Amino acid sequence: ILNLLATHIPLKSSCGVTQALFGAFTKTTFACGLARPRGVMLDSNGNPLIVAGSAPLDRGYSLMPNGLFRLAPATGTPQTAALSLFAPVSGVALKPGPGGAFGTEIHVARPRFFNVRGKVLVQPGDGEIFRVHPTSSAISVFTRALNFAPTGMAFPPPTSPFLGNLFVTDFFGAGLRRIGPTGVISTLSGLPNLQGLAFGLGGAFGTSLYATQPSSGRVLRVSTVGASTAFATGMTSPMEIAFGPGGAFGTDLYVTDAGSGIIWRVNNNGAKTPFATGLGAPFGLVFRPTTPLSLFVTD
Repeated sequence: ILNLLATHIPLKSSCGVTQALFGAFTKTTFACGLARPRGVMLDSNGNPLIVAGSAPLDRGYSLMPNGLFRLAPATGTPQTAALSLFAPVSGVALKPGPGGAFGTEIHVARPRFFNVRGKVLVQPGDGEIFRVHPTSSAISVFTRALNFAPTGMAFPPPTSPFLGNLFVTDFFGAGLRRIGPTGVISTLSGLPNLQGLAFGLGGAFGTSLYATQPSSGRVLRVSTVGASTAFATGMTSPMEIAFGPGGAFGTDLYVTDAGSGIIWRVNNNGAKTPFATGLGAPFGLVFRPTTPLSLFVTD
């Protein structure tokens, strides 16, 4: 997991990763040795929580991280982050609950599927979303037997016209799903192969829903009725997206591109510029909007 900072933090010496400058930003390694880190979010103290793991067999050759981990604040010289298992629940995406009917638990999306000779097969009853208590780490089931493979999630902001639902991508199927607080599922769009989701926060980006489509190298903009238009194109395999918190990062849309090792910065007109290059296969990303202002990326 990488930390892109406006100020320099020493690199963990055992990681064997060289420091690189991107304009005013320094890429350093916050923690290493994680097997296939995927989704990342911050806890209430600003510490990263990530889902990571090897790739154990789970009803076939499915790419399943095998735990939810907490990374403590970096300490020492050089600075390193302690890694501990927070909850033994696997998944590829996680989001904090917004409160209200959804509560404040951590929501973890866990796709289950077969990979048979390169063809993915989702079986009836597959697909689950768990809840993990943010302090006790107690695990409960939010909804299961989705009959699709949830791979990306987003809760709408309070001012969004999408409010009152959890939105989930079905990468291996053809759907952008909408799940209510009681688990009722509907389909907003039949777009195939979607991964990352983020809601516009108003202003120049509006309040639309933005989604990555790795197979086409695009970020799509989706309306409240499920109509989609290409917003940004020309990427290799865009995965997760997040809006900048302001300050040195601005309020543009940031996109991890696992195919090219680039983090793209996309303005409100859909024009993209490389923000960081030379990564391996970046996947999840989350901004820490407090000092030190940071962007955490799983790679």
